[in-house]
Amino acid sequence: MYRRGSFQPAHVLTSAAHADLLTTLDPWLADRRRQCDVVEAFGPASWRRGDVLAYATADPADPMVVFVAHNDAVTAAWTSEERFPEGLRLTTAGKELLANRPAS
Repeated sequence: MYRRGSFQPAHVLTSAAHADLLTTLDPWLADRRRQCDVVEAFGPASWRRGDVLAYATADPADPMVVFVAHNDAVTAAWTSEERFPEGLRLTTAGKELLANRPAS
């Protein structure tokens, strides 16, 4: 979407902030986080819909970072550099939510 020009981010990360986000993402996700923690750490999202926050740079070739929350707890993050679900990272809250889902 972004690479095709149909996505216009509301805010963009600088290249340095984006590189820092990618470098620190996994250790940052090790602690329990809320949506407000994401915004506090990385600033306003480039795109936000409900419990989903996405971060991009001005360069569509750079991977986006998407955070997903459930009841305000960050449950997962995904980087668009990898095809879904390979780039998906579940947080502790996400793993607990998955483990406690009703059996189908």
